[in-house]
Parts: sequence; C-alpha cells; structure tokens
Amino acid sequence: AVAVAEAERHPRFKFLPKTGEERFVSFLGVPVVQGGEVAGCLVVQTEQARTFEEQEIQLLQTVAHQVGGLVEGLNSTALIAASGGSERRELRLVGVAAAPGVAVGRAVVERGLLPLHAYQASGEPEVELVRLDVAVA
Repeated sequence: AVAVAEAERHPRFKFLPKTGEERFVSFLGVPVVQGGEVAGCLVVQTEQARTFEEQEIQLLQTVAHQVGGLVEGLNSTALIAASGGSERRELRLVGVAAAPGVAVGRAVVERGLLPLHAYQASGEPEVELVRLDVAVA
C-alpha cells in the first residue's frame, strides 16, 4: 500500500495533466491482485491533507482483495462463455486454494440464466432460506 498525506511530496509522484486530479492532496493506493499478478490499483484520494489510519488501509486492502477475486471470476466466466456451444467439452480452470485439502467434482455450466434485472428481492427472506435449505439438501 502507498499512503501519503501530501502526494506531491512523494519522490515518485508524477503529475499527469487532464486527469482532473489537481484538487486532490492525499493519496492511498493498494494493488488489486488477480491470479498472483497485479491487475490494477484501488485508490482513495482526499482534497484535504490527511494521514490514513492503519484500519483504513487494511479496509481498502480487503476491498481490493475482493475486487481481485471478482475480476478473476469475471475472467473465468468470459472463458466459459467463449467456449460456447451446447456440446460437451472439457475446459480446465485453475483456481487459488482458499483452504487446505482436495476437492474433486463435476462442474455444470448453465447458459440459460436470466439477466440480473429479472430477479426480484423476496419479501419473505425466512421462506427463501427454507427453500434454499431444501434445494441444497
């Protein structure tokens, strides 16, 4: 993480015209990592000079970690979509272990999913939890 109360004073600061960042003073940036590689940077900037607290840095690192996982998931989804067709085919996806152990199973790709806007929030979450328990039992 790079956390600087006054970004212009940082030895590696470089002003880029036309970015609209002139008004920002403080800078906090953390890497977004995807598959062990840096995929980008999550940045928070403020108009007033300030020192970022350790908790704020840790929070942004947590968010960046989640974003990295989302990007990785989107890339996997795009890879699956690109495999296309209704015929059976093999596709190897390599993941990152989140816990020790081995899992072996069969994956099924459902191509008939509804767009996100077609789903509605339930007015009865307790009923939905029971339905979920039945579905995965």
